[in-house]
Amino acid sequence: MSALTPEIRAIARSSARMLDLFRWLESVPDSRDASRGMDLRQEAATTVLEQFVESGIEGGGGICFWLECRISDERTVVEAAVLFQSDSGQHTLSAESVIVGTKVAFARALEAMSSALWRWRENGVERVRSGDSSG
Repeated sequence: MSALTPEIRAIARSSARMLDLFRWLESVPDSRDASRGMDLRQEAATTVLEQFVESGIEGGGGICFWLECRISDERTVVEAAVLFQSDSGQHTLSAESVIVGTKVAFARALEAMSSALWRWRENGVERVRSGDSSG
């Protein structure tokens, strides 16, 4: 019998997907200084899980793939975004957000959002290369 809940399994799978994204980004020829991170913390009555993968893109600024969950008794929000980082600031290239009400919906939303980041990867890097910061 496994002690892992569906939510913990979903977090582990999303972390594995972000690792895949990191490894892919490291392999992009003009990617520079790729990094990844994860933070889990309590802010008042909300538990926050953040995961990111980011890198500079030679000649074009930087890119960040962001995955965030905010879990409270009232509601749970799962968000994913691809961000273009430049001297003029940070610009959203792609984003999705969903409010979920059940543990099963949370696990599905987290899987869907990490998969969305994977789908957006090549387009995001290409837009950073071209300097296209439009949302």
